[in-house]
Amino acid sequence: MEKTFRFEKLLLETEMSMRPPIAEHSALLIRYLMVFLIGYFLLTVHAGADIHKKADAADPVPQIEPGKAKLVDLASLPPPLRRAVDDEMRRLRAGDGVLYGDMTSEEAHDLESADGRALPPEGALDRFIAHATVPPADVAASDLAGYTLAGVVPEGPGQDGPWSSVKRVYRRPDGVLVMLHEWAYVAEGGGVLGVRELMNASVRHGTARCPAQFAIRRAPTGQVVSELRWFTDAKVFTLSVAQDVLADGGKDHGKAWMLRLAEAIE
Repeated sequence: MEKTFRFEKLLLETEMSMRPPIAEHSALLIRYLMVFLIGYFLLTVHAGADIHKKADAADPVPQIEPGKAKLVDLASLPPPLRRAVDDEMRRLRAGDGVLYGDMTSEEAHDLESADGRALPPEGALDRFIAHATVPPADVAASDLAGYTLAGVVPEGPGQDGPWSSVKRVYRRPDGVLVMLHEWAYVAEGGGVLGVRELMNASVRHGTARCPAQFAIRRAPTGQVVSELRWFTDAKVFTLSVAQDVLADGGKDHGKAWMLRLAEAIE
């Protein structure tokens, strides 16, 4: 059977925790290989991508193993990806260690309507747990536990599961939207490949330090999202905040707060 991949800009263009609701998933959500190029690019089999690309045996992505997460150097990437990541490295340097990028109007709409598209919070997380491939992360020790849960968006190949990823949509006391997306790539038979040169943060998970990327993106409408994405040996996490936490987060909700929140998720 032919492998189908999703190719997209990570953190600065599509996906960014904004995968379509389960009703929009299709046969593309199959248990093939996902390549997570943290830095800036994502090759995955999830539905909803702008660009679909067949695997190219003559120009393969290196060292990808199902069920494994690893970092590689930029030099090990095939030339097309290397050139594209080079562009983002220049953006990273220009941003003084922070990735800044654009968000499409469609993505901005998805962000603004995220809580409206989610399943109502009453019983939704329990329903997800009942049909999930692995349990969701425990957020009881994080600030999320004190926020209002606005809804839950389970994701998987069917309406009733099995679900391998979930997005939890919260509202902070000040009304700012906060979302936590997690994808159990090992349970889905995926693999993760990170670009070492594009790491600009890290998240402590247990006794390990997980590679991470912090980015801020803006839409033409003025909508902004701050994102922190990291991967463990079992899941990929994305924490999204509908605010420029560097400019508007203040002392209580800046980048350090996002890192603390991420590290309290178990």
